[in-house]
Amino acid sequence: MEGVSTAAEKTFVPWVEKMVDVLQSRCEEVGTCTGFLRIINLGTGNGDDSKADRFTVTFPYGGQHLKWEVIFNANYPHLPPDFIFIGEEESFFPEMDNLKHLCNWNANNPAMLFLVVRELVGEYRDHHLRLLAGSRLEFEYNSLISDEALTTTKGSAADDDDDDGGGDDDDDEKGSKMAVEVHVAENEEGQLGPVQFMVRLPVNFKSLPPVFNEENQGEDKVLILVTFQSLEGGNVRTQKCLSPRVEAAFSKLGGLPPISFPHEGCINDYISSITQHVQKMVDQLCESFERRREYISHAVSLLASHIIEFDAITFWRADFLFEEDNGHHTTATTPQHKPQRTPPHKVDLPMKFPSEQPILTFISTCNLHSSLVQPMQKVNRSYPFSPRWSTHEMVTRLRQYVTERLPGVDRDLNALST
Repeated sequence: MEGVSTAAEKTFVPWVEKMVDVLQSRCEEVGTCTGFLRIINLGTGNGDDSKADRFTVTFPYGGQHLKWEVIFNANYPHLPPDFIFIGEEESFFPEMDNLKHLCNWNANNPAMLFLVVRELVGEYRDHHLRLLAGSRLEFEYNSLISDEALTTTKGSAADDDDDDGGGDDDDDEKGSKMAVEVHVAENEEGQLGPVQFMVRLPVNFKSLPPVFNEENQGEDKVLILVTFQSLEGGNVRTQKCLSPRVEAAFSKLGGLPPISFPHEGCINDYISSITQHVQKMVDQLCESFERRREYISHAVSLLASHIIEFDAITFWRADFLFEEDNGHHTTATTPQHKPQRTPPHKVDLPMKFPSEQPILTFISTCNLHSSLVQPMQKVNRSYPFSPRWSTHEMVTRLRQYVTERLPGVDRDLNALST
């Protein structure tokens, strides 16, 4: 009797587990835009309810969530697995001649399941592209993939050709990691539509500054889903999906704004436009990061005797202490769109620095009153500053201004408390 359970209740037959491990570790190479894959619904057909030899592979493709059942026979490890394509994918019949790793199954190679799934993804892609034949969207697709940046290949043949056998052609088109996915819905009457294009924008995120996020996992990417009502287009809807780290980084710029699909325009122009916009945002984040790092480095160097602490990773913050005979004062700069937070011993540089002037805040740490929520402070937006100055001059002028301003700080802060 066949049983079905979750991964927490079952473990795999050892040789199946090795293949599943390779599949999961290399899921970003199976040929999908997202590179995301899950194993669910572990089951058994070998009489041992604790050892699974079958399961479901689920992954997003072209705006849909696919589920493929993989069925091994634990008693005959030399046999290749059977596949069942769940749901509307029952109309998907891959060409066996194109599944060379399935036809030449080698149970001694733990990468075999990964190689077969990758070939099946290639067949699935070709199946939906054939449904576009002769339509306007076929032209749209061909125009889109004419950009070489939207077709990439990952991996090497050596990675898949283990000592135990199993050659591989990573340069084969079926093994390519496509940046464009197409899914054509088909109802029971055979009518086609809507059609969904999932496009992974060809943007280089390697230089993206450090971002701290609880979900800071996975590969950086921006995906755009474009949905056409029929094979001839019309009634276009768009949706964007950002990976957690990219979304957190872009939030510093107010997030990625919606970009409307052009009226009577084509998908190639739309993707090109939004790619340029995303790349511009990445460049802006990188430039801001480099300027902040330069500013904080100069501040730490020139104000070494006053430094309390500073952020040496993202360079958003630094704390300085200036001392007078009648008290201690800290200075802080904060971006205009952020509220002042306690404790006050900190410096925040604005996102648009140096075009946006840092806000200088004087904070007294000696005149504390129980009725006050935080130490008395005074914001100054008129100190000498110019974005055309060198970073060295910015910090030098700031130090000079703070030093000259200290004698009047107590008077101003005391006035605030009355």
